[in-house]
Amino acid sequence: MAVSILSEPQALTPAYNPAYFELDSTDKTELGFRYVVNVVNTITSETIGTYRVKPLPTTLRGEVEISDLLQTQLDVDFQQLTSYNASRHLVSYRLDIDEEYFASVAFTDYNFAGAISWANFSNPAINPNGFSRTMLSGTVSPPYSAGDVILVTQTPSANYRPELEGVHTVLDVFLSGGIYYTVLDLGWIGDGPASAGVTKYADGRKSVVTGISSATKRAFKGAFKFLDFRNYASVNYILNGGTRKLLTTLTPDIRISKNMPTYLQGFRGTADVVYIVFNIGGTLYRYATTAGNNTMLIFNALPSTSIITQTFSGGSWVAFAGTIDLTNVESYTIRLKSAADGNLSETVTITLYNECDYHTTYDIAFLDRFGSFVTIPFYKGSYMSQDVERQNIRTKYGNYSGGEWTYSAADKGEHSYYVQENITYTVNTDQLSEAEAQYMRELLSSPQAYVSIDGGLFQAISIKTASMPLKLKRTTRDRKVSLQFTMAVQDEING
Repeated sequence: MAVSILSEPQALTPAYNPAYFELDSTDKTELGFRYVVNVVNTITSETIGTYRVKPLPTTLRGEVEISDLLQTQLDVDFQQLTSYNASRHLVSYRLDIDEEYFASVAFTDYNFAGAISWANFSNPAINPNGFSRTMLSGTVSPPYSAGDVILVTQTPSANYRPELEGVHTVLDVFLSGGIYYTVLDLGWIGDGPASAGVTKYADGRKSVVTGISSATKRAFKGAFKFLDFRNYASVNYILNGGTRKLLTTLTPDIRISKNMPTYLQGFRGTADVVYIVFNIGGTLYRYATTAGNNTMLIFNALPSTSIITQTFSGGSWVAFAGTIDLTNVESYTIRLKSAADGNLSETVTITLYNECDYHTTYDIAFLDRFGSFVTIPFYKGSYMSQDVERQNIRTKYGNYSGGEWTYSAADKGEHSYYVQENITYTVNTDQLSEAEAQYMRELLSSPQAYVSIDGGLFQAISIKTASMPLKLKRTTRDRKVSLQFTMAVQDEING
């Protein structure tokens, strides 16, 4: 038998786009044939899913699409650190592809199984009573193991042996001199002319035949647009050269917050030190991080005094002892480099929001379609509304005292036993460019978002806005966005 993989996903693919495997086998015409596909997590060695794939009616090939399964192995990995390896944004897997079918194993003769011809003759765990047995011989490797119950069917001939016909239990299977032997629980039936036939599982069970394994694949927490995915090439997103891309949908047209970090993501195939290099107005700054082997590296893409460790001065990198001031900075660039100063990524331009604002600041970081966390400022006014959910129960009031039922002005005939407060925030952007207005569709549809209020810690939020107009050029004055959200964890109310 031979299973083969005709087509498969690339080495690194977005988990939210299709992941098809096309399979073929030389045994695909066997009765009851199925491709048995086990998807294995190569980090934990755990089988995360099994598919029994029926052959296509026209070609008898097998097709299996596993993106839904891969998505279950991923989770949001948002950490407010300078950099980290986002293990929950990546799954490494392989396919172990076997096949199953109703197998009939041919045998050419029956033979004597005794002390000389059978190595396990004296092993009581295999031959409990120490009797000589009858064994079948043939050139085809049988799939049976000790304890399997098989049906022996002889080819009608003058050499037919009735004792051999029917149901028997397998005691042992072994290979000797290029011949496969299946030892039965049947005592030796005596010499006679050769009688051939076939065997199969007596209970109608299918034989599972070990096949092949695919190469290790990796899927990340990303989703490409259909038109872009058609031309997707994983090599472009493996950070090992000057043209390699970071995994983010952020473009220079989109202004990000300069008060709270944006976290960009990239795949690094080698465990080593990576430098995040910033070019701000012609001056180079950097900080170092450590990428794991075949991991998603997420790093802070907003330079600040607290994270920068070195600056380039006098032809070499020296310790940074100054202050990063982004007050008048409209844009800067980022590039990832190796310890030997080799380029690991293309140069990325970051554009900052620079309007003067006097309102409470809301910086919303959201998971973009490629797995980075982009922080957008909502600084043009906000308001909050309160919604209280309350469940009450009627109770008795008053008290028996001094031989009579008495009442107090503070008695309660109704008690609240459940109170839940929901605060809804409505926040607003300044006037947006056409590209920024279109980019808001990613924020609105993002499954993960966080808010920082006046520079505080990011808190998880639930976006309540269900729709918004994607403003085009003819509606320039209207290109402002209002967003409603609630905190994902509401403050508790004491009863």
